[in-house]
Amino acid sequence: MQLIQRGIQANPDYWRLYEDLGFVYYFDLKDYQKASDAFLEGSKKPNALLWMKVMAAKVAAEGESFATSMFLWKDIYDSAPDPSVKKNALQHLQLLKVKEDCKQIDALADEYVKRYGKRRHA
Repeated sequence: MQLIQRGIQANPDYWRLYEDLGFVYYFDLKDYQKASDAFLEGSKKPNALLWMKVMAAKVAAEGESFATSMFLWKDIYDSAPDPSVKKNALQHLQLLKVKEDCKQIDALADEYVKRYGKRRHA
């Protein structure tokens, strides 16, 4: 980590160092928020590839930062010229919406159990 951080300080516009940082946070440390932040920061650097922003969105969702992930996927959808990238972003947006809806349904079901003591089955 220290080596990558030193590299970033010496070469702040080199996006591949942020890629390395994101993968260390993601795979080794399982810190999804910091991984997403690293990928997103790297995506803003000159000549960064689009997949850096895609990784930021994907990792944010894995860390259950659904609002961040939705924002990034929406930005990818709005800015991508490639129809296949747009289609992929739209699918991720739809999946995130389903996850959010399921969380709300679970919360409602839990509230029902608190009030009435059990879940009703039809």
